[in-house]
Amino acid sequence: MIKIIKKMLLEPLFHFLLVGFALYLFYESVSAKEVRSANVIEISQEELGEIEAQHKKEFQTDISQREREALVQKKYYEKILLNEAYSLGLERQDKEIAKRLLSQMQHILRGVAVAEPSEELLKNYFKKHKNDYSVVNTLSFSHIYFSNSQGVGDTLKTLQIADVKPHDAAFFGEQTTANHIKNITFDDAKEVFGSYFTLKLFNLKQGKWHKPIQSKDGVHLVYITDKNVSEAYVFDEIQERVYDDYMQEARETKESEAYKKISSQYLLEVK
Repeated sequence: MIKIIKKMLLEPLFHFLLVGFALYLFYESVSAKEVRSANVIEISQEELGEIEAQHKKEFQTDISQREREALVQKKYYEKILLNEAYSLGLERQDKEIAKRLLSQMQHILRGVAVAEPSEELLKNYFKKHKNDYSVVNTLSFSHIYFSNSQGVGDTLKTLQIADVKPHDAAFFGEQTTANHIKNITFDDAKEVFGSYFTLKLFNLKQGKWHKPIQSKDGVHLVYITDKNVSEAYVFDEIQERVYDDYMQEARETKESEAYKKISSQYLLEVK
């Protein structure tokens, strides 16, 4: 046995295989490190400072810990999509181009095709969300107030990406004395916020942040937390609204799934 081993050690072919295996291990190790390095998303202290300065400039308030975490998630989201844009060979290094590329990547995420639903699928969706298609006696909601529409769209995207819940959201806009409204009637809401806002408010779906709504005082991002309802509407009378809601939710789900698939290839580091 020892003679066989000695003979193998003296064989040139054995040396060649040994060197080859060592090189294989080396390149595998280097390759793994490069992949891990390439997929790390770094957010520097300088970038964090810019985020906080921009927030203070817009809202004249210091940033809260929850806001900082949410804005970091938004920055992370933007960097991932830009990275994907760059991997497609699009232009780099220019802030205006970066904004356009980010917009293009968001458009790509939103552009994932959604199949047309059958009537049976819409009826099942209607039954599952019957509270949203019933006569609303009172409702409870949280809202973020802005005196004008500047920056509202970006704030909405931040809330959605970071999945900010209503109880953490008060300081994302301009402060008001009542960010959480409980069990308000249609008439009372109309008196406080105006007719247009109230008409929109009482048709919103529960459990998500909605696009900006104009009131008589400014602009609001709204999250319905609870509804006190009576009888449901007849499906045939509101099937167009059910269809629109279903398609919107399906698109948002597809966009979220597409982003999660991409972001699973990255790691966030705040330095």
